[in-house]
Amino acid sequence: MKTLIAVLFFVSAQAQAAQVVTHFVKGDTTVEGFYDSTFMYDHAEELPTTTFCYKGDLQDVCNQVQKDAADMSEAYRQGGHDYLNLHSCHTHDSVVFVNYEIGDDYGWYLPNIVRTISACQ
Repeated sequence: MKTLIAVLFFVSAQAQAAQVVTHFVKGDTTVEGFYDSTFMYDHAEELPTTTFCYKGDLQDVCNQVQKDAADMSEAYRQGGHDYLNLHSCHTHDSVVFVNYEIGDDYGWYLPNIVRTISACQ
């Protein structure tokens, strides 16, 4: 019985973890998770059209961003064609600030991208 309660508590705690949602205007595409890619833009000026928000506990957002960035880096090492290198992630009040760079195998590189992630409405 104790094991069942512990498992239920663990599953419940996992369900409360933060989730980041990414929305690209290009293609009206919404992605579950923190994701950005040079393939989503024709020009660097389009970067501000991508928006991010989070659901769940603010304190868990940077952990989720780090996990999603690590997953993208691993996909690149395994043969993917674009990458995201996370430089920093921190919270202030109810907003998350993220700094990173993205690039791809085809020579497009966008350094020093700064994003804010607010609670989803």
